[in-house]
Amino acid sequence: MTVYHGSHTMVEKPEIRLGRNTKDFGPGFYCTVIREQAVRWARRYDTPYVNSYTVRLDDSLRILEFKEMTEEWLDFMIACRHGEKQNDLFYTCSLIEYIARKTKNHRAYVVDCLGKKRLSKIYELADIYHSDNIERVSEDFIEEAGIADGDFDNVAVARYAVPSYWDIGKVYKRLVMGIEKEKKLDRMDALIEAYHSFVCEIIDDYNGSFFYENPQNILNVYLTGEIE
Repeated sequence: MTVYHGSHTMVEKPEIRLGRNTKDFGPGFYCTVIREQAVRWARRYDTPYVNSYTVRLDDSLRILEFKEMTEEWLDFMIACRHGEKQNDLFYTCSLIEYIARKTKNHRAYVVDCLGKKRLSKIYELADIYHSDNIERVSEDFIEEAGIADGDFDNVAVARYAVPSYWDIGKVYKRLVMGIEKEKKLDRMDALIEAYHSFVCEIIDDYNGSFFYENPQNILNVYLTGEIE
């Protein structure tokens, strides 16, 4: 397909790894399939250029595609605009959930086995791990941390539709960030705190609907110790 890039100069060889970290979708070389949009952007400059490129997508690449303006799309864009590592925290929490389901363990047990140092490693290198298969990544950390198989299987006993590990990762990401802000904790300390709170047990009850609650409501339950 043909894509366009409005600029103040001719760009013969785009470099996708350059750019500010606070753009809508992070650093990168932004293009559009709508030529008029690129023209409007280029007209902001004294020397407008509309660069055009022929692109063939590589099916072997991991591609995050938003076909609609969903809540996930909004979360991703806000995180990029703030230049924060929210998406790395999201991946870390999702990997914890994946490992817990795979080994049939309570989430706190998985967090304890991984430990703060290993959790920090996952968080810091999340963009690299995310480009790999989560099954292989989970196997590596299960072996490295010596995580034994348990008998807690909240997926098997669920009577309704089970949220994905990405869905639950998002719930914990928001809870961790709320705890971090309210209690002025280091992000990894806030993560450990979240998974060891009584709220974790409520979230992990897939026969309930607590994990669907507004993020602020979940945080309030953690802070007050009461469910309204």
